[in-house]
Amino acid sequence: MFCPKCCTEYIEGIKVCDDCGASLVEELKRENRDVVAGYRELAGVFTTNNSIEANFIKSLLGSNDIECFIDNEHLVSINILMSQAIPIKILVAQENAARAKDIIAQYYKDLQR
Repeated sequence: MFCPKCCTEYIEGIKVCDDCGASLVEELKRENRDVVAGYRELAGVFTTNNSIEANFIKSLLGSNDIECFIDNEHLVSINILMSQAIPIKILVAQENAARAKDIIAQYYKDLQR
């Protein structure tokens, strides 16, 4: 169950949103989901198996004013035996993907000099 106004999710059986008082619905419409604060389509711009490298890339992008998220970082530490099989992904807002890829590519190009 979801609140169509504030997009809060509730367990089955709840009928009214505790936050804003709206009647809950079974499913949110696409335009309602987009209202969620900070919602953006994300794009993968970098993949590694190394948590340290992933955090460095996150820092590199952050210093260039690109907010990013690390996906699967903690999943790797939960199952150390599978760590090489689980890719760690850097995700950014779709509109920043091309710029983020350019920054990462330039960094690795500069390393080879």
